[in-house]
Amino acid sequence: MSTLHPVRIVLAASAACIALALPPGDARAQGVAISTQLDPSIRIAGMGQAGAAVFWGDDPDSWSNPALLGYHRGVRYAWGETQLVPDLADDVYFTTKQTTLGGFGLGFAFAGQPGDLGSIRLDYGISDATDESGNPLGSFHSYEEVDSWGIGLSVGQATEAIALATSGKVPTITRYFDLALGMTKKDVTVALSPGFLGLGSAEGSSEDRGWLVRVTPWDTITPRAGDAGTADAARSLRLRFDLAYGASTKNVDSPTLTFVVDDRTDPMTEESRQGLAARIALHPSALDRALEQDGLGLLARSLMPLVSLGLTSENQTNRTPGTTNPEYDVDKSGVELALGNIFWWRRGHYTDADAHVDGTTTGWGLGFTLAGTAGLRYDHATVPQPSGVDDLEREGWTFFVDPIRAIAVF
Repeated sequence: MSTLHPVRIVLAASAACIALALPPGDARAQGVAISTQLDPSIRIAGMGQAGAAVFWGDDPDSWSNPALLGYHRGVRYAWGETQLVPDLADDVYFTTKQTTLGGFGLGFAFAGQPGDLGSIRLDYGISDATDESGNPLGSFHSYEEVDSWGIGLSVGQATEAIALATSGKVPTITRYFDLALGMTKKDVTVALSPGFLGLGSAEGSSEDRGWLVRVTPWDTITPRAGDAGTADAARSLRLRFDLAYGASTKNVDSPTLTFVVDDRTDPMTEESRQGLAARIALHPSALDRALEQDGLGLLARSLMPLVSLGLTSENQTNRTPGTTNPEYDVDKSGVELALGNIFWWRRGHYTDADAHVDGTTTGWGLGFTLAGTAGLRYDHATVPQPSGVDDLEREGWTFFVDPIRAIAVF
């Protein structure tokens, strides 16, 4: 009869392999359900993985901060795949399929809930089970899967939508200030041991919460219905400047999973994030006039803003009760330069002082969105690994369509 000892070896080996694929700060969290610590966003991976306050762009990272769902518009499908430990195994992959819906300041995210609207899956590949004498018992598939749904609200954008529908006028304050709130519910499955031995898997649930404050002291780029100031802005260089503070808590209160293998209960790692961000965007009105004279008004709106530069800095505190290292901090920072909503260049840095590890991330993106109605983008990022291990290569695609905007434009 088989013993539990070989299975425990499988569990330890799996955890060791995936730890090498995490950023140094995250790899040392020691909590169960490592898949909840991996961020699906390839874009943010290139920015030092600091996404809690990055609200701009077509796809703010709601995995870092669910409040950012309030800034999503239209229907977006994002696919990403990362081979986590190519130096050690060729079948360990982190694959993400997410769908987001947004409009009028209200956004939703789905990955496996409800139905089959995507998934977050960490696949360890095929392993072999043996008894204590080394006799083969069969092969089994080890994996972690996170099925989630989330909701976020931008109070400012929702207020604008309601005001336009009722009075036709947009409140002035929403141009300069906004508050966003959000939450995500997750069901987590961890199946690292062979089911045919009766050991099965562990299941549990967790919750993420977040909020964000945006201050925009200057904006002559964003058009708003009922705002007479945009006509005057069209005669000069358009400028927008934003400041934001975002905070989120992932896996609130470190929920636990219980493994049948030895009736052991292990906690997930709680992540508390606090981020600051600043962004400046520029757009020459002369470019719009030139394109419109040539009948290319849609292209002019597609390229807005022509130049955008964003900076962000974030502190993350990981807490895993009952472990040898129950709490430590990770510092992150990043930059993103966008040119005409066609090309994006990204770079970032993170520091785990407790582990004496510093590293640099890089990234880029290439895509096109037609006047905010539909678009496609490819993203690539590299994430440095512990000494002696090659940088992690990440890539992903996103497809976007906004039917409401399309009706208004066409």
